[in-house]
Amino acid sequence: MKKLKIFFTFALLCVVAQESWAWTGSGTETAPYQISSVDDWNTLCTNVNNSTSTYSGKFFKLMADITVEEEFSGSPTKMVGLSENVNFRGTFDGNGHTMTVNYVDNNNEDYSAPFRYIRNATIKNLHVAGKITKTKKRNAGGLVGTAFGDADDTYIDNCLFDGKFEGASSYSWGGFIGWVEDEPDAYINNCLFNPANVNINNSGNKTFARGDDIHINNCYYNSNLADAQGATKVEDMDNETLRMKLGEAWENINGRVLPIMDFHSFTYGTGTEQSPYLIASIDDWNKLASNVYLGKSYASAHFLMTK
Repeated sequence: MKKLKIFFTFALLCVVAQESWAWTGSGTETAPYQISSVDDWNTLCTNVNNSTSTYSGKFFKLMADITVEEEFSGSPTKMVGLSENVNFRGTFDGNGHTMTVNYVDNNNEDYSAPFRYIRNATIKNLHVAGKITKTKKRNAGGLVGTAFGDADDTYIDNCLFDGKFEGASSYSWGGFIGWVEDEPDAYINNCLFNPANVNINNSGNKTFARGDDIHINNCYYNSNLADAQGATKVEDMDNETLRMKLGEAWENINGRVLPIMDFHSFTYGTGTEQSPYLIASIDDWNKLASNVYLGKSYASAHFLMTK
């Protein structure tokens, strides 16, 4: 009986521990893992960096704007990926939300970026703001530190970087990817590089990505990093013209050109009288306001304010 009790207690602890690491969703394309808070992001970082999973073939979706901050003197813990073999291999959909970062590298690590190491990964519809600071070293990127590949390629689609790059002694930055290894091709499609400030050494920088076999398709910039890589400068282009050129995954809203959120989905509810859409946060309210602004009438839909 005592052994059975110990076993039951251990099993219960395992279940509790497992649930504490769980996200909403199942990781499929139709039911992606939902990243709804900075804690969810930190869980992704921990799971990848501890070699729990590379999430190959799995799908993630950012469900809210989040802020990620870390000042580190060793290996960073709030960036995804640690090495060529410990990296992210899934699909991350930013869903038009903003990840505001404040990374300060005091340890001269290479490859600072939200996704520090990836392999055969896709990142799309992500807006990165904030600041990445390096005292020395190289190969930082606005989204990705370094990209590896096998049979599949790397894709960065419909993404925006409008944060800051800081580090007068740091060099060899890429606006979106710090370095692409020679095995995969990297495709950067319909992206906008619009940095708020750049204060780095000019040596070896590229506006979108550094490395081999890089394909820049229909991308735009306001400020380039030494080499524009064939992309188009925005110059006197008005916002609506820029939005139309970037494509249907972008919107011109409140005087800014941004990746479109999946506005027509709320975290809770289906819009019926029995299961109304729940307005449980400022983010839910902003979704509703943006949907209506974009022409969604919600005729016959039901909503419930919970806070």
